Amino acid sequence: MRKKARSRNTSLGSDQRAGDESGSDDLFDSGSDEEGLSGEESSDELDLNEDDIPVTGFAVASNKRNADFHELFPSIPEGDYLIDDYGCALQREILIQGRMYISENHVCFHANIFGWITDLCIPMYDITSLEKKMTAFVIPNAIQLNTRKAKYTFASFLSRDTTFDVIYNIWRLARPENSSLGRPSLEDGAENEGVGQNGEAGGEGGKKKGKKVTQCACMKNGDHFAETAMDVILPGTPEKIYNLMFASGFVKEFMVQDQKLQDIQISDWMASSENPNALARNMSYIKPLSGGLGPKQTKCELRDETLHCDFDDYVVMLTTTRTPDVPSGNVFSVKTKTCMMWASNVSTRIIVTSQVEWTGRSFIKGIIEKSCIDGQKTYHSELDTAMRTYISHHQSEFIPQGMDADAAIAEGEEDSELPSSGAGPAADAADAAKKRSEPGNQRGLQWAWDTFGGAYKVGKQSAVGAIELLQDAWEQSTTTTILYFVVIFLVISNIYSLTIVGKREEIGRRKEMRRTDEREKWVQGVVTALWEELAAGRSVPAIRASDDWRGEIVEINKALDALDTRVQSLRESIKDLD
Repeated sequence: MRKKARSRNTSLGSDQRAGDESGSDDLFDSGSDEEGLSGEESSDELDLNEDDIPVTGFAVASNKRNADFHELFPSIPEGDYLIDDYGCALQREILIQGRMYISENHVCFHANIFGWITDLCIPMYDITSLEKKMTAFVIPNAIQLNTRKAKYTFASFLSRDTTFDVIYNIWRLARPENSSLGRPSLEDGAENEGVGQNGEAGGEGGKKKGKKVTQCACMKNGDHFAETAMDVILPGTPEKIYNLMFASGFVKEFMVQDQKLQDIQISDWMASSENPNALARNMSYIKPLSGGLGPKQTKCELRDETLHCDFDDYVVMLTTTRTPDVPSGNVFSVKTKTCMMWASNVSTRIIVTSQVEWTGRSFIKGIIEKSCIDGQKTYHSELDTAMRTYISHHQSEFIPQGMDADAAIAEGEEDSELPSSGAGPAADAADAAKKRSEPGNQRGLQWAWDTFGGAYKVGKQSAVGAIELLQDAWEQSTTTTILYFVVIFLVISNIYSLTIVGKREEIGRRKEMRRTDEREKWVQGVVTALWEELAAGRSVPAIRASDDWRGEIVEINKALDALDTRVQSLRESIKDLD
């Protein structure tokens, strides 16, 4: 008995899930019944035989998304329609971030990283088993597809269980004899909480029973940091929000495209040396600076640590940021605590608090703290906007089918009656510690060192920049341009030389005039002294007449000796003038 042909945009089976978790129109178009109805009446539906459309039990994607899918994978037959696609990463030597496309007969993967394209097509019939895997031993966000020839591991799923259910329900139709091999039992615990008996997600895809609102321990104990950088409610469970922020390629794409960061290096999650039960990873990147003075970029070093991870309760992440190249960068770090908790059955509250910790003293401590806190608030504000945009484009990965993102947020705000994210006693203690702190004797030395270090770096970078500009100009210049530069340099050099020589001649003339004036004054003094001596000689008292002529001769000789002494001194003075 032949089956009646069905539309591409309607459910292909009433006994299976009609795309409750697949979200048929979440990437390229928003889901629309009107589009499905119009598709039935349009020529795009084509005249297909009923045997050309296998019954998978899932609503297929829209016409536009299906066309884009076949454009990416031209080897897939036109009759093999796209079901849904999900963001993930193919695990090889490194994680290759891309998207998984699930069709009625294939599981495909496409990645385009700076022009390096990675394509992969796995027929459903070739898959022998499916397994849920964990990354870093504790993060449940990976799926392994096993074939006779190879094993393919896909990680960084935002909703791993939802994707697994979609693949499983399609695969069991292709290989009903082996489908039990890949179906996890319901007694496997938390690893399979998203799988129900009818293939429905009771944990992530469906709405949980009852109201679920939780609080992090640091909120209850007042252990949040002093400054609040973000306090929002987003659609999705804490696990999905955690995967979005820390275990997917979304944040790296946000850093590259929105924040314009360069040379981003992210390590794998590993067990923390301080706490073997917790995970940690290191990250570094080059951040451009917008200041008019100083360096144009700086290197940032980050360390993410898991303080608490229970997706049924709450998650707390600690990020430590260091900038060793900035002034006083070796004596402070920025601590950021990200807390994710249930706001409702379908939404998560995210509280990000931050503060600056010091290991030394700095003269510009206040400026650094204000700049760091403002930077954290700006970054998380832009991150909030990017996350909401991503969620709005991929709603089926975060909220149940048919629910709007705004409705999920409104439900979270209505259900959650949580206290404010104030830091409580910790903030008071921090304020008291700040008031008690004194600059100390090393304040001046620290200021001098920072000033010298900053001036040295600025001078070094300016010199390197000038040299690079000269090199570029030299390499790109023609012979005529070089001659022009030489002529201009010689003209400037001659003008400079003439200016210097003129200044030196002017200084020499002024010195000569001063010496001449001093000589004239000295001559005038000598002449004045001669006239005084002559006047003194004319004023020699007359020799009195006496009967003792021998005594008169003695007086005359004394007067002559005195006159000779004066004449001799005048002659020596005249010689000095010559």
